[in-house]
Amino acid sequence: MELSLAVVFSVSCLLSLGLTRLSMTFASRVGMLDKPDARKIHTTATPRLGGFGIVVAALVCAIPAILLAGAPQNSDAATILTGQKMYGILLGTLCIFAVGLCDDLFGVSSKIKLIALIAASCAVCGAGATFAAIRTDGNVLLSFPNVSWLATILWIVGIAVAFNFIDGLDGLAGGLGLISSLVLAAFLIASGHYIAAMAPVALAGSIVGFLYFNWHPARTFMGDCGSMTIGFLIGALTVATNPLVGTMRGMIIPVLGVSVAMVDAAITLFRRRYQQRRSMFSAERGHIHHRLLDRGLKHHQVVIVIHGVSILAVLLGTIALSFDGWATFGGLVLVVPLLGVLFHSAGSVQTTEMIEALRRKRSHDRSTRRFEREFEALQLEFDAADTFEKWWQVTCAAADRLEFSSVEIPVDTPYSESKTTYRWCNAEPGPEEEHLDARIPVTLFGADKPSQVASVRVPSAACLESAGKRLALFSRLLAENGRESLRNIHNAERSKALLEKMIPTCELGKVRVAIVHDFYDSEGGPRHVLEQLVDIFTHADLFGVTDFVPAHQRDFIHEKHVATTFVQRLPFAKRRPFLYSLLMPLAIEQLDLSPYDLVISSSQFVAKGVTTGPDQLHICYCHAPLNYGRDFCRTPGQFYGSIARLLASLAQHRLRNWDFRASNSVDQFIANSSHGARRIEKLYRRSATVIGPPVDTETFLPAADAGTASTDDDGQSYYLAVSRFVPPGRIEVLVDAFAQSPERKLIVIGDGTQPRRLRRRATSNIDFLGPQDAVTIVGYMQRARAFVTATDDDDPLTLLEAHACGLPVIVLRTGCIAEFIKESPMGCFFDEPTAESLLEALDRFDAADTPDALDRKAARQRVERLATEQFVEQFTDVVRREIRARWGDRLEKPAAIVPVNGLPTLSNESVQRKAIESST
Repeated sequence: MELSLAVVFSVSCLLSLGLTRLSMTFASRVGMLDKPDARKIHTTATPRLGGFGIVVAALVCAIPAILLAGAPQNSDAATILTGQKMYGILLGTLCIFAVGLCDDLFGVSSKIKLIALIAASCAVCGAGATFAAIRTDGNVLLSFPNVSWLATILWIVGIAVAFNFIDGLDGLAGGLGLISSLVLAAFLIASGHYIAAMAPVALAGSIVGFLYFNWHPARTFMGDCGSMTIGFLIGALTVATNPLVGTMRGMIIPVLGVSVAMVDAAITLFRRRYQQRRSMFSAERGHIHHRLLDRGLKHHQVVIVIHGVSILAVLLGTIALSFDGWATFGGLVLVVPLLGVLFHSAGSVQTTEMIEALRRKRSHDRSTRRFEREFEALQLEFDAADTFEKWWQVTCAAADRLEFSSVEIPVDTPYSESKTTYRWCNAEPGPEEEHLDARIPVTLFGADKPSQVASVRVPSAACLESAGKRLALFSRLLAENGRESLRNIHNAERSKALLEKMIPTCELGKVRVAIVHDFYDSEGGPRHVLEQLVDIFTHADLFGVTDFVPAHQRDFIHEKHVATTFVQRLPFAKRRPFLYSLLMPLAIEQLDLSPYDLVISSSQFVAKGVTTGPDQLHICYCHAPLNYGRDFCRTPGQFYGSIARLLASLAQHRLRNWDFRASNSVDQFIANSSHGARRIEKLYRRSATVIGPPVDTETFLPAADAGTASTDDDGQSYYLAVSRFVPPGRIEVLVDAFAQSPERKLIVIGDGTQPRRLRRRATSNIDFLGPQDAVTIVGYMQRARAFVTATDDDDPLTLLEAHACGLPVIVLRTGCIAEFIKESPMGCFFDEPTAESLLEALDRFDAADTPDALDRKAARQRVERLATEQFVEQFTDVVRREIRARWGDRLEKPAAIVPVNGLPTLSNESVQRKAIESST
């Protein structure tokens, strides 16, 4: 049997020599080289796949030898190396080898390698190789049966990590691995377990073959695929090949061969965690071999010293095992001063500094956790701040609780021309000490305003790192609660001022208001009306069928939350909401408005159908009676086939019947035109007050050179269309007309459900610009030749905005539009929604005289009578009249109704005493 062991050792050594040579050649050709840096000892790029030869040679020699010897069936070996244990170790070895090889080739994070080590150790435990006690020749000294898996995993992982850390000098890790494997093999042979000894013998032979190329100066390195796998194998074999699992002789003595590496790993983890306060997985230059080199020892001297100490530790352990019982531990204690002298001489162990680092780390962690808790509490307080005064109080509280010395923030408010500098100072300043002074750029109100610079002072004498972290937390608070929070506060205060100016508090301040709108992402007149309603009724809650407005475009509703219906969650509801036309009456009736006194619906489809009680006042601004629903159902080409048209007719019938019944819940109708009022009276048998649509005459202004030739950037005159691509817009009529008149150029602004079909029909003289902001639209209106539309929609807002810019319009003659647009040089009508009728109107417009400055001014003056201010005044008059008619003087009583969305107030007298406000 001794001859077999010698053969295994020799074959493994020779095979390792050959494979290591091949790995060196392969690594050099593919560029897998370990390049020198500040942390490493070598000075030239060196191949790093030497571990491939070690592992492959050991496995190729050990596994066949063990199988041929019949280990799984051998009664003598069955107690220490069953087939199940062998396959478990093999599976774990292949896993660690693969992860280490990937790390050498591509780079793998340390956390992944640790997870792989734990998983491989679990495979060993699952195969039955665990220990639940520490024994001395049959006597149990320590027993831990309930945590045997945990103890085994910690044992194997600890040895593997120690080998990985110590692999930093030529021949060091390989020599320690050789010592441990030979000691383990020697104890197995002495116990008569020759078959089990073949595994450490094969490993020792492969390491010898590798050391031929790894001795100083090294021509190759083993890499992680070698160091981690060797450590894993030694840890697993000390458990799996133990005659009496857990005996001191079978486990402790082989591990004493790598005791230097294990102590170095423990010190390294402590140093990184507590002294350097960095990740335990980050590489650094502080291992025992680095320390000895810094003491002036040569490379080969360091290797000899560490090998010598390891061999001496093995000898001391062997002598200690000759004692009985607990005396064994007394003998093993002799290893402690041996290792202590080595590490203390190298400078790795400095007791006073290590204790102080531990105390400092614990103190730092406690303060960090405290400040993080304060930060989370302050975030909630900032969310609750609904006025600027409360926002400043929370800012002062943040500075106080984060232990600042002073804070100074200049604020240029958007609703005031004055500039105020707000200062806070600690009411109980400490003694003069070092401070960290910083200037934090803070965007307070919006991207269009320059950032303000907050000046802060943080005490830093106790701990500069803590001061920096507190400064970072305070900066994050200002960044997250500056622009957004103050913009919300500003919008609320601006709207509150507008409300107080236009409506007495005794009438609406105590009224709970709900605003209902159909589709919040719809453009045009309904959206502009909604914007004015939200400005007037700032404390109102919002409801709607759908709300797909993105977060950065919600300024027009003051970033308010909108309660929507189940249609919001249906597929395709954003792009094609009218697919669910038959469900919308049911959806709008599900909204619960019972807590509100006043319900205002801005209805272009089903918003008027909300359910209200007898004690509630419902005022509806009706843009058109079921306008989009009827047009959607009757538009040619929208439905195909007789069955589809029949279904559309049935849907239209059901919607009309529901719409008539829903109109009965409205107490007061408001129409946008006399034509709309007549339609409401015809369809609903109800009278309506007429309030024209609000036109933003401050944004839509005529060009400074009005009356001159209007051209685009290419110098070509053009016609303009602004509309959503929906059936009522009839963009296809414009496209067909201008396709037949290539000498005229058309620019179309907008988006909707039909862009692809329209673009396919367009010719080169038609440009689609997509949706644009108001400033861009004004620019195109100021330079266009005329505004063109073929819609019979009852929303004239876009036409009025074009007139406000001094732009002539060419429109379809309908009741609503004819009410606002007069036949003149500024208004040209056509009678049919066809391309031929539109072309005839274009010819008449081109043949007529160009509108002069007086014509444009007259059109502008007609639009100014519909300015936003006039709309707000007329609408509030109607609301005031209806409220007084419904409730009379009962609203004069203090009490009782509070806004649903009221926010809690803050009270912090200590902070208020510290807050100092001074105007500059």
